[in-house]
Amino acid sequence: MHRWEAYGGCPDAAALTALLDGDADAETRAGLEEHVRRCGACAAEIEAARRARAALRAVASDLLAPADLQLRVRARLRRADRPARLRRWAIAGAIAAAVAVVALVSALQLTSGGAHAVSAATVARAHTDETLGRWPVTFASSDPVAVAAWVQAQTGRTIDVPDYSASGYTLSGVRREQRVDPNAVTLVYLGAAGRLTCTVVSGDPSLQGFAAVENTPGVRYAWTDGVGVAAWWSPDTLYLLAGDISADAAVRLASAVNPSY
Repeated sequence: MHRWEAYGGCPDAAALTALLDGDADAETRAGLEEHVRRCGACAAEIEAARRARAALRAVASDLLAPADLQLRVRARLRRADRPARLRRWAIAGAIAAAVAVVALVSALQLTSGGAHAVSAATVARAHTDETLGRWPVTFASSDPVAVAAWVQAQTGRTIDVPDYSASGYTLSGVRREQRVDPNAVTLVYLGAAGRLTCTVVSGDPSLQGFAAVENTPGVRYAWTDGVGVAAWWSPDTLYLLAGDISADAAVRLASAVNPSY
């Protein structure tokens, strides 16, 4: 058994990065590759990392460090007391580093140029495809402390796990939800009415396809593809509830996270 199978079911980000970089030893690589073949969440994480690296390389290939920065780097390195051959390598390396910095900044500007949008249709599809599928969770547990610890290990984030037991729903586990947001996680609950999902997204993304709920300004609701989706915020966190729920039921469930609703 590999260590990630003993502790939480999935390898951590460092292990996946080692696999992507080709730095894992043969035994570890074989175990990681087998896990990724079986785990949709980790496969999606690997694919997202590959796309991000490809995008960064594409940005970098079209960029040069600004001319004044190149001149300053060259002048400073020439003043150093180093052999000429070493100095040429240092100049080339410094300029390459400058290009990488410019590329990284440009990539971040491209990805953060507008507020990230969360679509009601995307949340509904995730509920239909994953929550109602054979493997609704990656980490199965009814213990909110264990689920929060898994999220912390996977994303580096600390979340509050809502308790919907008063509404007849019991926590059954959690999964990554990268189709909604790179760091989103989805909590899955079981009840007499079926499965309910609560996707937790950090930050303050914009919403698409939602409408305001009458007399409850803080809650948005959508009915799309046969799935009810509700959205509301607590400080720096967006909650997205999906299932066979009406707008009124969504408001009642939202009050479990934010009693002001």
